[in-house]
Amino acid sequence: MGMETVLPWLFILSRVLFINPGDVFFDSKEYLMRWSNPSIWQALTTGHTPLHDGYVITFWPIYQFANIFTSIPAYVVMLSQVLLSLGTVILFYKTTTLLFSKKLALKSAVVFSLLPLFWVTNVTVMMETTYLFYWIASISFLVRYLKTDSRTIYLCLSSGFWLMAFLTHTVVLLWIPFVLYLGWMLNRKKFLRLMTAGLLTLVVASTINAYLLSASHGQSIGYGFVALFLSKFKEHASITTDWLSLLRFLRNWIVPTFYNNNGLVVLLSIAGFFGVMKKNRQLAALFALWILPTMITNQWWDSLFFGRHGLISTFAVAILSVFLTKKLSLILLVCYLGFGSLSALTLLNRDMPYRVVRKELTGLNPGGFLIESHFARPQINGEYAGEMFFVGEPGYDEKLLPMAINGYLSANKPVYVTGQALSEPYGLFNGPYLHSLTLSYKEPFLLRDILKGYTFSVQAAPDWQNNLVIFSLSKARGEYPAIKYLVDSRRRMDKNDPISRLTINLFTRR
Repeated sequence: MGMETVLPWLFILSRVLFINPGDVFFDSKEYLMRWSNPSIWQALTTGHTPLHDGYVITFWPIYQFANIFTSIPAYVVMLSQVLLSLGTVILFYKTTTLLFSKKLALKSAVVFSLLPLFWVTNVTVMMETTYLFYWIASISFLVRYLKTDSRTIYLCLSSGFWLMAFLTHTVVLLWIPFVLYLGWMLNRKKFLRLMTAGLLTLVVASTINAYLLSASHGQSIGYGFVALFLSKFKEHASITTDWLSLLRFLRNWIVPTFYNNNGLVVLLSIAGFFGVMKKNRQLAALFALWILPTMITNQWWDSLFFGRHGLISTFAVAILSVFLTKKLSLILLVCYLGFGSLSALTLLNRDMPYRVVRKELTGLNPGGFLIESHFARPQINGEYAGEMFFVGEPGYDEKLLPMAINGYLSANKPVYVTGQALSEPYGLFNGPYLHSLTLSYKEPFLLRDILKGYTFSVQAAPDWQNNLVIFSLSKARGEYPAIKYLVDSRRRMDKNDPISRLTINLFTRR
């Protein structure tokens, strides 16, 4: 039995062992609710902007069908997503074979399969695997059309898959320059047809997206176009010409790249890029266009994985990381990468921090006031029988907290605050993982000055080490609770990746 037969089964086994179909991440609960909606129209027109309808429409039929014969339809969806992730790797392997060589393709596919963030997205309710599949399928058929076959059906298939990728995630727009340069590089005679097909696909996909957004908000289709193309701009980190802003920009680019992709892989990919540039400047330009969009995507604020919107670039990172490796160095790379990723994936089989806190809420006195971190909102919102305030959430003004707290205490009603809220904006969690950009501890905690006039009493402490504590407040001046700094937390996704940790710690301050 050859390696090409064994590896797919190993891939499936490595995914099935870690499947978690629950509301693990910030958007997971929303997708589960949309899949469970018996109306496909309502499923497509509810949710946050952008709607990520490609993800919904891909798995809604599977969820609905599985719901007929099983009580755990979400698990069936996750099994289907695992198969989709395998399809992603196979298409990546075939595309890399066409562009480079079979040997390089196999090494790249193995490394790509082991990248921690890609692995996590395969086995949890996250939409990234879906748009990666549609995008690499589009590239695969485009390369086939340009290099080996003139049949127009391949160009049509490429366009159709790109449309589905765009319906899943609008971020694929940033890789249009890469697609155009790839077409120009491979076959200039077909470039005009590529441009025509691409423009038509963009118009159709944009119109569908805009219409669904307009229906979702009860607005005109013009509103849908504005929401489609401009809604994410406000989530970018602000960039100015001063040195501090530029350093933050650099930090926002580097930290997620190492945290999500493994430190050794990133370092080898940098070496590989210079190796490519030395041999073929045109090819180096292609890789640059493949990776540079992460300079934009890594600036988007995200309550999930900062930098996850740049996952398309990890195809290139995987290729470059093995471009210069020989047999022994490849074995060392796979062992280092595999060990680091496996240790991170095991956290998916353990209790989730915010769900641990959620269990404690039933023991609190009802009718009170609970202050919680905005990162925990999807898991906590509506779970406590009282009013809830989410620190750091748009629409919640921390300056109004003393008035609200005093009002409840004066009425002899309980007031609670979690350790995570006290830790804002640092040491926060994304699923079972420490959020990469909550590690700096540079500024004071958001609530430190606001809650000076109160005494804190422990009500529940399921996990002191990760600040998973619930305090009650009383009217007496006390000390702000000791907040544990989580720079070295066992819940860091790169806990067993010393290269990533050393690099990221250069950008963190206690």
